[in-house]
Amino acid sequence: MPFLRNAGLFVPTHNEYGMGDEVFLVVKLLGEEQYALAATVVWMTPAGAQSSRTKGVGVQFKGQDGVKLKDRIEELIVGANQQSAATHTL
Repeated sequence: MPFLRNAGLFVPTHNEYGMGDEVFLVVKLLGEEQYALAATVVWMTPAGAQSSRTKGVGVQFKGQDGVKLKDRIEELIVGANQQSAATHTL
């Protein structure tokens, strides 16, 4: 999604959020590596969306913590094999 700055991710959730809402996330990567950061809701997938899509929100990372998480995710996926299973990747 070209309008995202500092990257972001999709969060499956049954909680209700609106566009522009600020949220606080703790993202756990492979192993025990965790990142705590603020994010902004920039996408919403409601319950009952077409193609049985999972309900949730897309968030854009904020601040230096968001930049650090984006950089670490990029490090982890460089050279990774293509996955055959479905993901929530944008």
